[in-house]
This record gives sequence, C-alpha cells and structure tokens, in this order.
Amino acid sequence: MKGRDYVHLGTPRKGPIHHGHHIEIMPGVSVRVFGKDMRLSKETKKFEETSYSVTFKVGDTAVYDSYNLQYLGTIEKITAKAITIRPEVGGRTKRLDLYTFSRRNSFFDLETIQIRNDEVSQTI
Repeated sequence: MKGRDYVHLGTPRKGPIHHGHHIEIMPGVSVRVFGKDMRLSKETKKFEETSYSVTFKVGDTAVYDSYNLQYLGTIEKITAKAITIRPEVGGRTKRLDLYTFSRRNSFFDLETIQIRNDEVSQTI
C-alpha cells in the first residue's frame, strides 16, 4: 500500500509505503484488508511478523480515526478509491483513502477496541 504524495513547506514529498499490506475491493459490496506486519507479541514481548486478514461489508463497523481512543463508525460506501464511514456519535461522514483505511483497520477486533476505549476513557 502506498499513501498519497503531498507537499510540505513547498517541497513535494512521496507518500509513505507499507510493504506487505494489501487491499482487495468489490465496490459497493466489501473491502478486504490483508497482509503481514510486525506486531508486539504478548507472550514473548518481542516484535514478530504477523499475518492478518479482515473483511468489511457496507454496514459493518470500522475505525475512522484515533488519538487516545479509537473512533468507530459504520461503513456507508465502498468505492475503488475510498471508504466512507459515518461516525457512531454525531459528526459528518469521514472519507478515508485506501491507505488510511488499511492502516487503521488491519488488525481490527471490535471487542478489544471497546475494552481499550472503556479503560482509556476512565483515565481521561
């Protein structure tokens, strides 16, 4: 996966590249995010190469943004270039390019995200 090229302080920059990340799209139906990435193992406490494969359909929940919490929304539209997500709590729809969607949802696990969000929201 390759991110968009951009301009920073007047200088053109190449978009970031995530080797091993892939995305398969059926516009209007589903998007599959799959590949390999380095993840911290809970058992060994070391980084290990881990495979992932997650499929999302229109109407499924996905991450659209994060800071302290991971913000969730419902997928409304899947096109060849972007995924549109409506936030669970108010706000306008968010349009994520394929690179951003893949980066935010490659290891998607709704139960884990909700537990972590509950824990973090107690400390903010």
